[in-house]
Amino acid sequence: MTEEIWQKKDMPSVRCRITENTIIRQPLTSGLEPGFRLAMRMTPLANGADKERRITKKEEEEMFVRKMQIGVMGSAADLGYTQEVQRLAEEVGTIAALCACTVVFGAEKDGDSLSTAAGRGARSAGGLTVGVTYGKGLKVFDEADVVITCGAERGGPRESVLVLSCDAIICISGGSGTLTEMLVAYQADIPIVALVGTGGWSDEMAGKFFDRRKRQLVRPAKTPKEAVEAAIRAIQEQGGH
Repeated sequence: MTEEIWQKKDMPSVRCRITENTIIRQPLTSGLEPGFRLAMRMTPLANGADKERRITKKEEEEMFVRKMQIGVMGSAADLGYTQEVQRLAEEVGTIAALCACTVVFGAEKDGDSLSTAAGRGARSAGGLTVGVTYGKGLKVFDEADVVITCGAERGGPRESVLVLSCDAIICISGGSGTLTEMLVAYQADIPIVALVGTGGWSDEMAGKFFDRRKRQLVRPAKTPKEAVEAAIRAIQEQGGH
């Protein structure tokens, strides 16, 4: 476990813990007031002491790049998913937010969805959410920090705007809309992760390619944590962030 020290003039320093294999920070650096800068990293040594070092200029610059944008796609409420699957969707959003990712979801106007549930989970953790809706008007079923209306209807155009705004997508269960989103991601070479055990097209396509061109394997994940980590790893592997 490594600790970071964030500093701002005339303010107490803030210590954040980061894990070795993820970019989770506690407390979230995204929640700090403007003006805080990463000043030092401390790595524990075998003898129990801490090795302190000032961060390099390159590390400082890397801390202020655009956040990864992870889209969460899934069934609409009229497909009748269970409360447990909805809980998993919320957990995906929460973990993505804790990993300092922006959560992009399909903002519905007429009812709930697993995509919207992920947005709720992200907001509960203090994360940034972007909801992409259809038609015109910014009034949606559930809240988002930013609502984007694409001016087009569901059935292709909205799904394209939604997916192409993501560095990777995580799919949970899913009907025809989620299938469309997976296909848009596949054609655009955007990483796709499927949370297995949730039914729908996520279970159907997990571990498979959509065609023999093998652009993107639909990466299976057994838990919300695995799903988010798989999405982040895929983005990094492709050099997309």
